[in-house]
Amino acid sequence: MRLAPWFAAGVVCLVTVSAVRPASAETKQEYDWCYAPEASDDETIQGCSAMIGSGSYSGVKLSDAYDNRGVGYNGKKQYDLSIPDFNTAVSLSSKNYQAFNNRGNAYYGKGDYDKAILDYNASLRLNPQYAKAYENRGNAYYVKGQLDRAIQEYGQAIRFNPQYAKAYYDRSVAKRKKGDIKGADVDLAKARQINPNIGQ
Repeated sequence: MRLAPWFAAGVVCLVTVSAVRPASAETKQEYDWCYAPEASDDETIQGCSAMIGSGSYSGVKLSDAYDNRGVGYNGKKQYDLSIPDFNTAVSLSSKNYQAFNNRGNAYYGKGDYDKAILDYNASLRLNPQYAKAYENRGNAYYVKGQLDRAIQEYGQAIRFNPQYAKAYYDRSVAKRKKGDIKGADVDLAKARQINPNIGQ
């Protein structure tokens, strides 16, 4: 049966409106998951994916969503998924020093320590006081067997964050491996003063 002209036009109009309707916005819960440190990796991925898929964000905000989703993938050791997200994050905001650091962590997880160091370098060029990147770069030098450089990096991390228990602990491990038992014990005591459960 042929539709009346006015009814057919209405159908066309409805289809057209539906085709251009923007993607659904993320829920408040999904938004919170994308940013909440206490969210699980799966919740972070779900929340950030909803933000990215909503089409509501651009620039720095969208860069952060890709960066945070990459952190979720890092937590699940899905580095081949996290690295493209970090690539997108830095392409959207070239000053996103956290994304460079987090991509370094992904390369570290893959065992590509030289690439990891390059990304930590990039992060620190953007924020020379970013203690996490110093600590992470120290870990990369440690696994490469460059203990003196690792100890130096941990020291920089502590300089910019004197309450950085993990940096004290990692420096104690590196010093012990070098044979500096006294120095290692001092750092271990400081680490456990800040966080009594570290290394347990």
